[in-house]
This record gives sequence, structure tokens and C-alpha cells, in this order.
Amino acid sequence: MTQTVNPSSTISAESNLTSSEAEPTLLINEFLTEIQLTPQEQWQNLLQIMRTFRQATTPQPQPIILTPDEQQRQEQIKKNQAGIELLRKWEQEGDEQEQTETLNYLLEVLK
Repeated sequence: MTQTVNPSSTISAESNLTSSEAEPTLLINEFLTEIQLTPQEQWQNLLQIMRTFRQATTPQPQPIILTPDEQQRQEQIKKNQAGIELLRKWEQEGDEQEQTETLNYLLEVLK
């Protein structure tokens, strides 16, 4: 069912404002008026046009370029986190004798 709308009755003189000057409510009303003036059979196409427009105008995030020092720092952070996770898992498994032996070995090696 297609609705008939009188365009002059819903769009006020304020519709001549640019989008930066117009109130958001006014813009929404104008969008709705345009949708209502579009035959329902074309709404799927209109929706696709709006989605394509949004995707084309949404800025894509720029990749962050790290300096060599920052790359090394990030790699060290990942290694540290992996080590912490390993220690947590190891603690939960609970073989105290193996843990004690491993700790003593690490203390010797890291001196």
C-alpha cells in the first residue's frame, strides 16, 4: 500500500537550511517525507543506496605504523602476557613438587 503525502505540507521553509544548520529532527522529518514519497516497491533500492552511501562516507581506520622500538615493546608485552597466562594455568593444575623444582631451576638460570 503506497501512502500519498503532500510534500509542501510537511517540509517547512526551514528545509532550505544546510545540514549543518538544520535541526536533527527536521532532517529526520525530511528523510521520512522522502521515503513516503518513494513508492514502496522502491524502498529496498532506497535502503541499499543509503547503506552504500554510509559505507562510502564512513572513514576507514588508518593502520597504526609502529616504530621498531614500539614493535619490540609490543612483542615483549605479548610474551609477558603469555608467560603470565602460563603461570596461572600452571598454578591451577597444582603439581606442587613440579612447581617447586621448576621455580628452583628458573631461579638458578635467571641469576
